[in-house]
Amino acid sequence: ERIALVGVNGAGKSTLSRLISKRERPTAGKVHLGHKVNLAFFSQESFENLNYNNSIWEEISAESSSMTSGERRNLLGAFLFSDDAIYKPISILSGGEKSRLALAKILMQESNFLILDEPTNHQDIITKELFQRALLKYSGTILIVSHDRFFLDNLITRVIEIRDGKIYDYPGNYSYFIEKRAQLLAEINNSNLSAKRVEQSKIRIKTLNKLKKQKEAEERNRIYRKNKDILDKLKSIEERIKVLEKNKIIAESQLCDPTVLKDSKKVQELMINLKNLT
Repeated sequence: ERIALVGVNGAGKSTLSRLISKRERPTAGKVHLGHKVNLAFFSQESFENLNYNNSIWEEISAESSSMTSGERRNLLGAFLFSDDAIYKPISILSGGEKSRLALAKILMQESNFLILDEPTNHQDIITKELFQRALLKYSGTILIVSHDRFFLDNLITRVIEIRDGKIYDYPGNYSYFIEKRAQLLAEINNSNLSAKRVEQSKIRIKTLNKLKKQKEAEERNRIYRKNKDILDKLKSIEERIKVLEKNKIIAESQLCDPTVLKDSKKVQELMINLKNLT
């Protein structure tokens, strides 16, 4: 497989590649490589590992490999180092030539798993195309950290995206990944929009229920105030009736009193009062 490891800046792509290649130690967990996996790692630091005292041929010859002299020359030729150019000192090479040499050295290693961290940074178009062709002939597994769409699109067979601390797998080239990710983001946006609409509906219903309860409470208060006025009036009438009944009982009681009956004037007053009370 030829896999691209992609994600926004700071997502952890380079860190993950260095953890897999054991350039860095994990703060938790362990990294286990498969049985008989021989790993080679390339990063911008690979340029610094060139011995500037060597010639191109000396640098390649110093690399432990089962390649024959002819195979080494063919590999260098594939990276535009041919004939007497292979004897040029590394110290006088241009930046692009050093990049090509460092990449050739990586491919010389007897590995079946290549990890490449931003391999096309600061490389010219010719170097990128040469490297791409060489990688297409590579028979092992390749994991590439890169944002170079052109370089990746014609090379990779799978994309692994790191997003929000999770891994998303896309079988296909970089264009397929871009297309599927756009669809996924559109679905997420639609889902978020639907969720937002549902939430807004809930808020509206909650607001309407609140207003309904307020109106019901106001109506209950209005009815209570109205009934209270009636009850207060009834209470006042009942108290008045009690007073009148009490006075009636007193008047009737006095009319039964023999001493009162002897006073005709008093009897007349009591009769008038009693008539008014009834």
